[in-house]
Amino acid sequence: MTTETTAKHTPGPWTHRQAYSSGEPVEQVIRCGTECLASVHDLGCDRRDEFEANTRIMTAAPDMLFSLGELIGWAETVSTAADRTPGLWPMFDRARTALRKAIGQT
Repeated sequence: MTTETTAKHTPGPWTHRQAYSSGEPVEQVIRCGTECLASVHDLGCDRRDEFEANTRIMTAAPDMLFSLGELIGWAETVSTAADRTPGLWPMFDRARTALRKAIGQT
């Protein structure tokens, strides 16, 4: 499974920048170059740390997607059914599920 052939998202790198109103951050704008991809709004719920952390996760999504695809591809290449370490493969199954979800194959 490779992300190069299945991903339909805007390729990275993505960046984010805060927008302010009256000196307070109210929005995080996620961009790819000069293109605005998304806007994350702080609705005044006093969870600024969570608001900023969510934006960082979204900004890192293309890099995480690519890396996860590489890791899964590597694991599938070097393994055989006979050498599957107990406990390790459920983790790779969850990773495959997450990757399929990210590329719209669920």
